[in-house]
Amino acid sequence: MFEFREIDDAGPAKVVIKSVNPDYETCERDAEELNIIGRVVWAAKRL
Repeated sequence: MFEFREIDDAGPAKVVIKSVNPDYETCERDAEELNIIGRVVWAAKRL
């Protein structure tokens, strides 16, 4: 699971990576450092 937050005029965009598994710590990186490989498996939208 990941969360993308961008704040205007606050420097480069950051990506916060959180796991539901407590064995893994939350990690924050610059968005430019990441290369996400994969596809959307499921998505939900509000009606």
